[in-house]
Amino acid sequence: MEIPELIKQRLGDETIESVVSLGDEDLICFTPTRALLYRGEGLIGDESIDVYDSNVERLSVSEGRRKTGFVLAYVDREEKFSVSRDRGDAVMQRLLQSVLRTADVIDPEESVTDVYRFSELTVVITDGRLVKHVGAYVWDGDYEEHPFEDVTGLDFEDGSVATQIVVEVRGRPQRFKAPNDQAKLLERSLTDALSEYYEVGSLPALNDALADNLEEDAVGDQQPVASDIELDDSISPLERRRSGGRRGRQRRRRGGCRRRG
Repeated sequence: MEIPELIKQRLGDETIESVVSLGDEDLICFTPTRALLYRGEGLIGDESIDVYDSNVERLSVSEGRRKTGFVLAYVDREEKFSVSRDRGDAVMQRLLQSVLRTADVIDPEESVTDVYRFSELTVVITDGRLVKHVGAYVWDGDYEEHPFEDVTGLDFEDGSVATQIVVEVRGRPQRFKAPNDQAKLLERSLTDALSEYYEVGSLPALNDALADNLEEDAVGDQQPVASDIELDDSISPLERRRSGGRRGRQRRRRGGCRRRG
């Protein structure tokens, strides 16, 4: 895709990471810190460009019958733009990736692979973590993120209306629900992302990798805590009950990726 000269003039020292065609000559380019929206010359106006910084306080997305609207709220202002609805998902994924990188939620080289919106829940899957945001906005500073390196189990519990996704993080379950009509897609996306992260090619191999994480955490829980307090030889320290044993065995039994019908 040829990049218009008007965009090249506004790039400065930055490079374009991705481009989404918006139809005709229109397109939106994403750099590490900005989105550059280009509108080609038409019957009602000359070519133009609008630039949106990625350091937003809030990002909201609304879907109409024909258009998807984006509202970017900054400390001192609010900016808006819209694209045709059939381009909305692609733009949202790349815009969120830029916003999350700028906010240091994900690493500079980390990529967003999928975005799901369920009413007031936004689920972002990257190639290195799961990010959740609850609220009317798609993004603000109130979020949860779970790096894949900390995931010790994955479970999907079918319901009549919604599927409950259980992501175990260091042995502690984190739950959220997805409507059944989208749950299968989310399940596949999350399982594929974890499999890619752990470099495995099957569900049994992923189960083994997550179980290994759980065992490593259990071993870490049992490591003695170093103390700077020196005891006199005449004083016997109290025997400390370790956190392993039965609890560790229970956690190991819970590890892995499962589906419950």
